[in-house]
Amino acid sequence: IDTSNKINGKPIYYLVNRSNEVVTGDAGYVALINCTNMTVKNVNVSNNYESILIAYTNNSKVENVTLSYSKYGIRLDNSKNVEISNCMISNNEYGISLSSSNNNTIVNCAIFDNGEYIGTPSGGGVYLEGSFDNIISNNSILDNIDGIYLRSSSRNIIYSNKINCTDNFGVRLDSASNNNIIINNFIYENYEGISLSYSSYNKLAGNNVSNNRYIGIDLSCTQNNTLRNNTLFGNRYNVWIGAMKFSHYIQDIDTSNKINGKPIYYLVNRSNEVVTG
Repeated sequence: IDTSNKINGKPIYYLVNRSNEVVTGDAGYVALINCTNMTVKNVNVSNNYESILIAYTNNSKVENVTLSYSKYGIRLDNSKNVEISNCMISNNEYGISLSSSNNNTIVNCAIFDNGEYIGTPSGGGVYLEGSFDNIISNNSILDNIDGIYLRSSSRNIIYSNKINCTDNFGVRLDSASNNNIIINNFIYENYEGISLSYSSYNKLAGNNVSNNRYIGIDLSCTQNNTLRNNTLFGNRYNVWIGAMKFSHYIQDIDTSNKINGKPIYYLVNRSNEVVTG
C-alpha cells in the first residue's frame, strides 16, 4: 500500500520493514509494521479503524499528533520501546491501546472524550492488555469512559497523571494485573477512583483520590497490595475491601494514608493494641 492511496485527499503511509524514517505533515492513515527507529510527528488523522497502527515495531516515536474519531487513536500490537509524547487524542473508542506490548512510554498527552456506549460502555483513555513494563506519566486524562485500564498487565508504572470525570474508573487493574506502581496521581470526580480486581502485589503511593461519586480506592478479590501516603476525601465511600475469602483481607495499609486528614488503621495479624484518638 503506497502513498498513491488517499483518504480524504491525504496519503496513506503503510510502511513495512522500514527503518530510520520520519512520517510528518499530511497523512490520512499511518501504519508501521515490523519497523525500527521510526518517527511519526505533526500529523492529524481521523475517521479510521485506527489512526496510527504500530505492530511488531521497536524503538520508535509518536509525537505531536492529533488523532480523533477512530476506533483506536493509537494501537500498539506486539511492539516495544515506543514513546508516545505530546499528543492530543480525543473522541475515539480507545484513545491509546497496547496489546502484548512492553517497555513503552506514554507521556505528556491530552487524552479526552474517548469511549462509547453500544449497549454497554466500552473503551476509554488508555487500555493495556497483556502488556508489561510500560510507563504512563504526566498525562491529562479527562472525560473518558475509563481513564487507565490494565487487564492482565503487570510491572507497569502509572505516575503523575491527572485523571478526572470518567464514567467508570479513574484507574482500573483487572485480571491478574500484578506488581504495578500507581504513584502521585490526581484522581477525582470519577465514578470510582482506583479499582483493583483480582490483581495483587501492587503499590499505591502518594495519590490524591477525591470527590469520586462512588468509591475512592476499591480493593476487590485482591491481596498483598501496599498503600502509602494516599490522601482520600469527598468520595461517597473512601475505601472498600471487597473480600471473597480470608486472603483478600491481607493488605499492607499504614497510617500514612489519610481520609479527611485522619489516619487509616488497617491492622493485620496484631494483638494487644489500642486504637484511639
